Amino acid sequence: MRELSLSKSVSSVMLLRRDSSGDVQPVTLYERRRKKKKSTWGLRGLERVVCRTMEAQKAFADTLRDETQKSRRRTKNGWILDLGNNVFKAISSGGKEIRLDRWI
Repeated sequence: MRELSLSKSVSSVMLLRRDSSGDVQPVTLYERRRKKKKSTWGLRGLERVVCRTMEAQKAFADTLRDETQKSRRRTKNGWILDLGNNVFKAISSGGKEIRLDRWI
């Protein structure tokens, strides 16, 4: 089969054929190879830890923002009155996301 010259945006080319029973079956004519992730072997674990930490920080910030907005809607100056509880909920949410037991 000759090499196809396609744009980089094309990831695969499929042909739909009917088999003897009349069903339509896809046939892959071309599929772009996926590039390997370039990373040093020793840094892969560190990268995972950093990504997980960032996700936990994102969960913390989102939860704190949502809880603060709820407190603001409930009472006047409620965000400052409920600050301790809101921070505790956000820490709990971030802790669930990071799950330290996976690292130890």
